[in-house]
Amino acid sequence: MVSRIGCLIGVIFLAGIVLGGAMDTAVSGSVPDDAAVLAAARQYLDAEVKKDYPRVYACLSPSSAYCAANSYEKYRKEAVSSPTSVTDYRIIKVTYIAENDDREKYPRVEKIAEVEVECVLSYLDTGKSSEVNIGLIFVKEGGKWYKS
Repeated sequence: MVSRIGCLIGVIFLAGIVLGGAMDTAVSGSVPDDAAVLAAARQYLDAEVKKDYPRVYACLSPSSAYCAANSYEKYRKEAVSSPTSVTDYRIIKVTYIAENDDREKYPRVEKIAEVEVECVLSYLDTGKSSEVNIGLIFVKEGGKWYKS
């Protein structure tokens, strides 16, 4: 009797792991999209940490209001003069991936995703730093993921 209960608990536990993993994928998106969003987040954050301004700007959504209003030169001038910078990060997870439900307002955006990140922000003006947890938004345009 005890071994049957142990087996049943084991089967329920394994089913929970399998179904839980399937549910996570269903909520966050497909596995290829998860991997692509994570790669885009790493590329963006690595560029931020290295202060690689051309790469940071290239990671930004081409259809974003920011890029429409700011040339690379303007962005670079603001970034260089900013007293705040990302000096380290740790990606926690892809929080969600969703279809764009407002194609009229955002016609080039196919999907929207959020990536939870722990960032270390350093403040040049005070010499201090802080760790913040933030949800970064990414959008998929033309099959590629960009920082929103």
